[in-house]
Amino acid sequence: MTSDFSVSSLTEMLRDSTGFVLELDRNGSEKFRLSHVDFHAVISASAEAMKQAGWSGHNLLIAMPNGLEFAQILAACALANVTAVPCGPARSDAQRERLAHISRDAAVCAIVLHDTALKMAEGLAERAPVLSHSHFLAGDLPRAGASGVMQGRNAVFVQYTSGSTGEPKGVVIDQDTLLANLELMRRTYDLGKRETVMSWLPMFHDFGLVGGIYQGLINRYDLILSDPFSFVQKPLRWLTAMSDYRATMSGGPNFAFRLIADKVALEDLQGLDLSAWRVCVNGAEPISARVTERFCALLGPAGFRPEAMMPSYGMAEVALFISANRSARAVETRRVKAGANMMIESVSLGCPDAELITTRVVNRDTLALVPDGAEGEILIAGPTVFKGYLNPAANTGAFVDLDGTRFFRTGDIGAMIDGELHILGRAKDVIKQNGRSLHPGDIEAIAADVLPSHRP
Repeated sequence: MTSDFSVSSLTEMLRDSTGFVLELDRNGSEKFRLSHVDFHAVISASAEAMKQAGWSGHNLLIAMPNGLEFAQILAACALANVTAVPCGPARSDAQRERLAHISRDAAVCAIVLHDTALKMAEGLAERAPVLSHSHFLAGDLPRAGASGVMQGRNAVFVQYTSGSTGEPKGVVIDQDTLLANLELMRRTYDLGKRETVMSWLPMFHDFGLVGGIYQGLINRYDLILSDPFSFVQKPLRWLTAMSDYRATMSGGPNFAFRLIADKVALEDLQGLDLSAWRVCVNGAEPISARVTERFCALLGPAGFRPEAMMPSYGMAEVALFISANRSARAVETRRVKAGANMMIESVSLGCPDAELITTRVVNRDTLALVPDGAEGEILIAGPTVFKGYLNPAANTGAFVDLDGTRFFRTGDIGAMIDGELHILGRAKDVIKQNGRSLHPGDIEAIAADVLPSHRP
C-alpha cells in the first residue's frame, strides 16, 4: 500500500467494485445481501450524518452482535474519520460493567447498541448518549461535545484487550498500522485481487474485525458474515457456507477445528465442495497438530487440501497478524527446548516477513538474544506494530529500545528454529517446578488426550 492511500479512500473504492457483502442468519440461510455499491451508499449517508453531528475525530463505542449493521457502522466511521471502538454486546452485568469502563476510558461521544439490547443501557447513559443501531442508521445523531477528540492519532479503531489479568487496555490502531498489516497478510497468504472471505468470528475481536471486516472491505473482497453461535450450534454450517459461496479464505481458533473434527461425520460432507478454500487461517489459540491433522483428514474427501491449512500467529497490538506457516503440509512440528530439562512438540508458525516486521527472541531478564531453538520472550517491531495504548500509563514497560529500534514486548514465550517461529505460551502463565518451565497449554493437551470424557 502506498502512503497516499487512506482507509477512507480505499473504502470509497467500493463504489467501483462488483463485489458484495452478505449476512447469514442463525440457520445458515441468506438474511441480507448488498452489493458493494449499495453498501457504499448506506455508509456514505451514515458518515455524512456523523460529520454533521461533529463526531469526526471522536471515538464511538459500538457494542453490537455480528451482522451487516455492525460492518456498516465500522465502515461509516472510516469515511467520517470517527474512531471505532468495537465491543461485544452486553448480555450480563459483568459485560455491561466492561462497556462502562471502556466508554469512560475511551471518552466516547456515543454508544451504539442493537435495538434488542437497549435494556442493558442502564448506567451507560451516564458516560455518553446511547443510541439504537436503527437510530444510527437513520442519521438521528446527538451533537458531539468538545472533549474526547483523538488529536493527531489518525486512529481507525481502538481494540480493547480481554482484561483477564487486569483492566482492559485500549490498543490504538492507526491507518498506517492497519494498511501495513493487511499488506503483510496479502503477501504471506498470497492473496489476489479477488477473494471471497467467510467469517463467523466475533466482529469486535481482532481476528474477525481485521481478518474479516477491514480486510474484506478495504481489499474489496466478497464478504460473507455469520454468527459465532450459529457455528457453535451446528459446526457444519461453516463448511456449508464455504461450499455454497466457493469461499477462498476463512479460519478460526484451534477449538473450531476440534469442534468440526468431533461433531461432523464423513456422511455430513456429501455434496460439499471445499476445493476453493485456499487459505485456512488457524490462530488465536495454541495450535494442536493432532487436531489440525484430524480436520484435514476429515475434509479431504470434500476437496479440502492440507496445504490450505496455515497455522498463524498474531495479536491485537499488530492489528492482527505476525506470521504464518505456508508449508505444503498441514502442520510442521519441531522439538523445542522449554526450560532447563524439557523438550516439547511445537507447531511451526513460519518465517516472519522481515520487510514488514522484525522479530527477536530474547532472555526476559537481560533482553539478550537466545540461541536458536531456546525459549525466550518474543519482541516485535516495524510498521505493522501499533504505536501505543490509548492510556499512556499502560505503555510503561510495554516497549524497549534495542540497537536503535523500538520493540514491543509481546509477553509471549517462544523460540526461533531455522528462522521459523514457535510459540510456547504466555510468560504470565508459565508454571515453575523444580527448575522446569511448564506451559499450561501442554498440560491441557495431555489431559485431553488421556481423559476420554474431558470436555474442552
